[in-house]
Amino acid sequence: MTQEPRTKMAGWRLLLGVGLLSGGMLTHCTADMAQRPVHRQLTLPVAPEVAYHKATVALATMGGRVLSADGHVLQGVALNAMVLTVRIQPAPTGATIDVTGRRLPNQLALWCDDEVHQYLALLQ
Repeated sequence: MTQEPRTKMAGWRLLLGVGLLSGGMLTHCTADMAQRPVHRQLTLPVAPEVAYHKATVALATMGGRVLSADGHVLQGVALNAMVLTVRIQPAPTGATIDVTGRRLPNQLALWCDDEVHQYLALLQ
């Protein structure tokens, strides 16, 4: 009779330990993935100069600040959480916009796709 409660207790301890371990690994994995850059591309049927202007306005709309700009490449911080690098190149049908987002090292998030998608939505 005394061994049955011990067996149940050991089973619960094992289950709790595995749950905590797998939860910790999942958190580490998603946090690590959030530090990887996210790259997306969009083509707009406008001149590269117009696309550059739209890119600057979209960054400001997100509450971002420009870190550097040269007419073809724009780099800024969006939502105080992500560095966006935007490259505008001429394309046969207008302008191709390459956006790369990287979460700032002091920011933790489960996914970093959201800011890049928000930015691209503002460009369209």
